[in-house]
Amino acid sequence: MRRESNLRYRESDKRWEGRVPAGRREDGTLIYDSVYGKTRHEAVEKKREREKEIRENQVARKAAGGSLTFSEVSARLMAVKEDHWRQATYTKYEQCLDKHLLPCFGKVPVCQITQYSYSEFFLNCQSKKNLGQSSMNQIHTVFTNVMKFAAQILPVIIPRFDKPVGATTKRSRPATTLDKEERERLEKRVLEELRLENESGEGLETPGILVGIFLARHTGLRNGELCGLRWEDIDLRKGFITVSRTLQRLPVKKKDAVKKGGGNGSPKTELVIGAPKNGRTREVPIPLSLLPVLRQYMEQHCPKGFVLSGTEKPVEPRTLRNRFKRFLERARLRDVCFHTLRHTFATECTEKGVEAKVVSEVLGHADIVITLKRYVHLSPEYKKEQILACGL
Repeated sequence: MRRESNLRYRESDKRWEGRVPAGRREDGTLIYDSVYGKTRHEAVEKKREREKEIRENQVARKAAGGSLTFSEVSARLMAVKEDHWRQATYTKYEQCLDKHLLPCFGKVPVCQITQYSYSEFFLNCQSKKNLGQSSMNQIHTVFTNVMKFAAQILPVIIPRFDKPVGATTKRSRPATTLDKEERERLEKRVLEELRLENESGEGLETPGILVGIFLARHTGLRNGELCGLRWEDIDLRKGFITVSRTLQRLPVKKKDAVKKGGGNGSPKTELVIGAPKNGRTREVPIPLSLLPVLRQYMEQHCPKGFVLSGTEKPVEPRTLRNRFKRFLERARLRDVCFHTLRHTFATECTEKGVEAKVVSEVLGHADIVITLKRYVHLSPEYKKEQILACGL
């Protein structure tokens, strides 16, 4: 005789209740339907009828829509999101799908993809391609978002997919900051080269690039935000910089590449001016140490257009990175990436007592946790000073 589970007697209303699994929520937990009977036998009969209805419904749903492949669902997702995502996000999804996910899951119906098959793919991808943590996180994000979208458009139950147990990723290099001595040398070198340019007109670097390095050092602006910054965004009277755009060189969308010919001679990337990360314009205060540098430059050059170039043609982000590398060599500073200036600014603000919420908004972060976790790297000297100040 079959033993019934999920059956109980309710003292509150003197009825028997049968609970039937009817699906899963987005977090993977079960959803139950309840049936009731005055007697145990009645509740059991109703429960079995409901179980039969659910099984038949699931079979019908799979027949109706479960045959869509991962490739077909991802194509629908990209079509829906094209007008809502920033181009950087859209092209990242395209590249991740084409390079990693579609070769493995493209022809597989989404209803046949299991946690086991995904875990096998994830671990295999990790071990053979030796990808960094950021790349593996992106693969997981894209995959789970495609499967969540499948659950929305298809009449089938799609389970939640977790990263496989035991998955390890190659840790990214820890973020670095410039110490006090390096910060002083950097600023001194910028001012010296600006002075040389002003006096002889034969500087080692264009003044706009030097001003850009000084801006990044004292405001924490991103590379693309600096490249997209125009002189009308800088208000010296009020003491604020308006960050309303970013400049990026991005892969051309596949469908746009086809329109342009799609041959070997067609461009694979394009320069795009768009909204900053999070799509929000922000006001960044101009530090007092930066004001005289900006005033002097504006008085001597009467610049227009983009800050880094002084013309209507912007400097590309990769050009700024390369020029910064050459500047570091001339200043005899260690080889760091341009983003180090942003980390240094955030850390120095924190060490000087600026509230974390203020630092987060100046940097343009969506969440204060990002600021504290990724961008604040307190120096050993500061930690020691804080502990000694407590008198422990």
